[in-house]
Amino acid sequence: MTEEYNSSEEDDDEENFAWYEDSDKETYFVLCTKYKNVYEKGQQVFHCYGRRTNRFLLLNYGFCLNNNKYNSLSFRVWINFDW
Repeated sequence: MTEEYNSSEEDDDEENFAWYEDSDKETYFVLCTKYKNVYEKGQQVFHCYGRRTNRFLLLNYGFCLNNNKYNSLSFRVWINFDW
């Protein structure tokens, strides 16, 4: 179950990460959403990567999908018009 984070309109303009300490050895992963939900430890979180090609997913996130319907191929073609 998620709890909504109560924020004012001022908070929407600029995020405040005062709670985050880069030197904290117990923090392994931080996920921030635009809805500012609070997730409990062990709760399943879903993330949508959007309509991305396997190339984009691999370069940016380190994985790719079998049967990715948004995958594409790119190649170069050289045409000799002097024949």
